[in-house]
Amino acid sequence: MKGAAKKKTLKQRWLGHVYKAEKLQEMWGLSAAIREHGSDNFSMDLLEVIRGKKDAFAREAYLINKYKTQLNTRKKQ
Repeated sequence: MKGAAKKKTLKQRWLGHVYKAEKLQEMWGLSAAIREHGSDNFSMDLLEVIRGKKDAFAREAYLINKYKTQLNTRKKQ
């Protein structure tokens, strides 16, 4: 996957979070924070590239648990 494709995917994922927060009014911690602080007050960085959805979800859960993030709900699986 080329650099531009990675960034596009990251941007699409973020826009999905913003849509869920603003249009669907979801009640997750991240959605509430987006509504409270505005989507422009967040930054995002690509940490790793993982091939395969199952492996990516597992790695995300690992990193969330390792760093004890507060806004993401994907906990131990």
